[in-house]
Amino acid sequence: MRNDGFPLTPLLIAVAAMVVSCVPVFQNPLPGPDREPRLFGEWVSTNETGDISHVYFFPRQTRWLDVVAVGHVNSPAETNGVSVQVFEGYAARLDDLLFLCLRKRPAERNTAQKETSDTGDFMILSADLSREGWMAITPFSNEKLQEMIESGRLEGRVEKGRFVTSVRVSAPGEVLADAIREKGLASFLNTNATILLKRCPAQAE
Repeated sequence: MRNDGFPLTPLLIAVAAMVVSCVPVFQNPLPGPDREPRLFGEWVSTNETGDISHVYFFPRQTRWLDVVAVGHVNSPAETNGVSVQVFEGYAARLDDLLFLCLRKRPAERNTAQKETSDTGDFMILSADLSREGWMAITPFSNEKLQEMIESGRLEGRVEKGRFVTSVRVSAPGEVLADAIREKGLASFLNTNATILLKRCPAQAE
């Protein structure tokens, strides 16, 4: 089974994919945080089935941020209500590249976890912001990270199950950053799973 099957829906589906081992999990995210004001506000995504989702980025007093993803906005009755997920993390810059390092915030917690990168498993997403108000979010590829771990390029663990392969990267964030610079970003991404978000008109710059 190919494990790059990352649905074309917003961030809440990204975490669902992480839970079932469809995207790699990072013990150590990229160095950061970096403040990126262009992220803040409301974004909307419509997938190929017409399902509408909204993603909200909220700044904290620190350089960390909160992300709320609301799915099934236009079909709550058919899907037993909207889906709501809350994430926390930060934006990270690597030269001219922008990334989101996010972890899921447990539903039972109403307050943020400690703002350190060693208190939870992260997913890393490439974020490309355009002047026209679009944001393309692309996850890292399970298969490509698996190859790097098995070749010894990155530290980590690969657990091959019957249906999915779990990839956990334990390399330090600085080592991961050096590998991206050396091999190029395309060597890490699942470009078939890019999520397109449009900034809501009221939030347009």
